[in-house]
Amino acid sequence: MDDAAVAVDGDGRIVRVAPWRDVQSDGSPGDPVIDAGDCLLLPGLVNAHTHLALSDLAGRLPPPRRFSAWLKAVMRHGRTRSHDAPAAAVRDGAAWSLAAGVTTVADVSFSGAGAEALAESPLRSTVFVEVFGHSRKRHTRPEPRLAMAVARARALAGLGLSVGLSPHAPYSTGVAAYLAAMAEADCCGWPLTTHLHETRDEIDLYRTGRGPMARWWQLRMMLWFGGFTPPRVSPIRALADAGALARPWIVAHGNYLDDADIDLLRRSGSTVVYCPRSHHYFGHTDHPYRRLAAAGVPVALGTDSLASAPSLSVLDEMRFVAARDGAPPENLLAMATAAGADALGLGGTVGRLAEGEVADLVALPLSGGEARDPWLALLTCHPVPTGVWIDGRQVVSA
Repeated sequence: MDDAAVAVDGDGRIVRVAPWRDVQSDGSPGDPVIDAGDCLLLPGLVNAHTHLALSDLAGRLPPPRRFSAWLKAVMRHGRTRSHDAPAAAVRDGAAWSLAAGVTTVADVSFSGAGAEALAESPLRSTVFVEVFGHSRKRHTRPEPRLAMAVARARALAGLGLSVGLSPHAPYSTGVAAYLAAMAEADCCGWPLTTHLHETRDEIDLYRTGRGPMARWWQLRMMLWFGGFTPPRVSPIRALADAGALARPWIVAHGNYLDDADIDLLRRSGSTVVYCPRSHHYFGHTDHPYRRLAAAGVPVALGTDSLASAPSLSVLDEMRFVAARDGAPPENLLAMATAAGADALGLGGTVGRLAEGEVADLVALPLSGGEARDPWLALLTCHPVPTGVWIDGRQVVSA
């Protein structure tokens, strides 16, 4: 829409999106007006998968030969840093996200450490506390590690944060823990996220019980003694067979999916979050985001962490995919906004410029010929946001 305006009420909700002349005629003489100049005005961007507590690893880990080597380095970092480091990393990550036009994040947090820093930020966030552990039994009551995750999530909710649970991944968290976490989330009305089919090694572990990840976890984590037996099917099939896909999940990565896996995700109502530059960092083969979309599985965008991506900018993720694949810009914008909002249960609240939604907005400057082709400005010219609003309140200005 050319020469457009967004009218916002006193509660920070959008009441009209229309050409400026029409919005101007509806207003009162004393209404405040912000003229953002020649800019592209978008919904606030949604980062549907990130780990803000790893923001202090920016640029410190070169691409590994094996995913397990990278995981080992991240775990070592977690053991050796100071007690205050996670909160500082989250605080920095939140500020960098806002500066990049991200207004909503799904932040996956190991034990919830440092996540309380998000209560200080205007960033709209949902913190997913991770759950770990294998067991031979399908407990009806939460095991100690799940109980600790639930307690931490409740404490963060007490600070006013939106929360959820995240069984980490099938190689580190057994089906029983997935089921117990799902039961807890259902009782509390919380969303769920997990890492699924991130590497081929993960799939080999489940299908054959062999491979690099199998050897690494046997030696390092002793999972075989904790109750893990290879089910001889893909992780997604194992979860579906156990009933753990009876509700929607936010599935991080989904890098390696066959048609049967995609159909199981479609039937569960899950959303897959594609993290393009993290995907590239690890050297994965082509992501199935187009096959997922064609099959009716929503696909959102995420950055993953600064331990595997160069920035927390969802705009940069869009630009990376556009330059590499020539993906339609309308699709990329939906993946960066509405798809992530819907997956977080925020559809109708954020993710679109529409009447009744909250005024989470980002302004990108335009100049010269870019004004005639907004997609050019969005995907190829790399402008830095000159304004970011959350709930109608400006939180970033040039």
